[in-house]
Amino acid sequence: MRPSPQEKPFLTGEDFVLGLRCPKRLYLKKRRPDLGPQLSPLRAGLKAEHFFLRRLAAGLYPGGQRADETGLGRSEAAIRTETLVRDPSVPAVFGAVFNHKGLSSEIDFLGRNRDGSWDLSLLRTGRWLKTKYLWEMAFCRHVLDRLGLEVRHAYLMSVNDLYRRPVDEPRLETLFHQTDCLDRTVELLELTPRLAGQMLALLEQEREPVVSLGRHCREPRPCPYERRCDPHRPLHWVGDFYRMSAARKNKLLERGIRDIREIPDDEPLTPLQSRIKNALTAGALFVDPKLSDRLLKLPRPLHYLDFETVSPAAPLYPGTKPYEMVPFQWSLHIEAEDQSLEHRFFLAEGPEDPRPQFTRSLIRAVSPTGAILTYTNFESSVLRSLKGLFREQAGQLEVLAGRCVDFCALIRRHVYHPDFGQSFSLKKVLPALIPDLAYDNLDIQEGETAGLAFLNLAYASSPRIKAEIRPALLEYCTRDTLALAALKRFLLGEPRPF
Repeated sequence: MRPSPQEKPFLTGEDFVLGLRCPKRLYLKKRRPDLGPQLSPLRAGLKAEHFFLRRLAAGLYPGGQRADETGLGRSEAAIRTETLVRDPSVPAVFGAVFNHKGLSSEIDFLGRNRDGSWDLSLLRTGRWLKTKYLWEMAFCRHVLDRLGLEVRHAYLMSVNDLYRRPVDEPRLETLFHQTDCLDRTVELLELTPRLAGQMLALLEQEREPVVSLGRHCREPRPCPYERRCDPHRPLHWVGDFYRMSAARKNKLLERGIRDIREIPDDEPLTPLQSRIKNALTAGALFVDPKLSDRLLKLPRPLHYLDFETVSPAAPLYPGTKPYEMVPFQWSLHIEAEDQSLEHRFFLAEGPEDPRPQFTRSLIRAVSPTGAILTYTNFESSVLRSLKGLFREQAGQLEVLAGRCVDFCALIRRHVYHPDFGQSFSLKKVLPALIPDLAYDNLDIQEGETAGLAFLNLAYASSPRIKAEIRPALLEYCTRDTLALAALKRFLLGEPRPF
């Protein structure tokens, strides 16, 4: 929906950085949110990892007060921030919000100095100093300058990669470190007023801006509005061709070849690229007859296995370090000779490190024989990573890893459907081949959200939140392994498993 005439779009630090990258993306995000990605109610309600990090880091500021209390909107948080800033007894403000003439700056920590100046800290989960963080810092400084608040230090707060969580409570003084970026933002601060003013003027316009396509459309992630910027782009655009170098794509585009189906027959392609082109030209599913033999020769009983993992910036368990991958859930379907499916699963519960129970329960659940189908080799790599932690089970874990068969690799070598969209992700393959088993009816629809949901589960104290998240995680992981069984049966022409 478009903002109402009474609602003037405001510019946050995140918006400012987005506008530097692409003014049109900023415009569409603020003026046409209806065109952006739609989140499930559960996903929209999940708190970002930054929320939990800030709650931890607040322990570095004894006596500090929160401005962004639960339930407060941005305007109310700004009013509370002003009240706290005026109170000399408040040594620090968390989640401070400052609004000034269409600009809205949120500062994770604002510390009061004795001389009346302030130290601001922006908490970020990135592992290194990025240019966008400096621009965000400059934006915050600009807003504070306009409000007459003097900044003595401007810190970027991040997580220390060398930290390992002790057995007792986290040691905040070693978990977080701060880099003073005041001097590094001086030149950016000089540019910020003009750039922010241009963006605010842009958001007042009724006509969306025209911006040329470029690398910013795909980096760091594909833009959700990309096709709107190029409405005449063919569905099977050469620029998306699977595993073709950018230089070769550009040469084809320079020759006026925009559609993959128009690529001349004498153009050298890999066997996989040729198969994709032929399937697109025919407009039909291609299945290599050799795939049936490969699948039928797999040792029975067949297992379908999927893991979910999380890599938290702030370690959750003793002995773990920042961003260390921790598996917390598995789903396993075992197919009997009569093609019936038995489902077994594990989902971590409680504050303890889930890896011991994850490992023991999985070893017990898997049958002594039979191939284990996974989608990619991720599960086998996780199994091998656990060998170093659990020496007694190392042999069993290696055996399980050796039994894993990469189903994605088999599909990539033997199958293509025009609706794959130049991707062999399960989230593309499944809806193309078995549409009614897609993920769009689930609260959790991809692995990144599953990891974030588990973080919310780990930090949650409310039974209501746990009651919402656990079933969604179970349903998502179960769908992954049921999907593998369904794909195998579809490709062999067998009855569906549901």
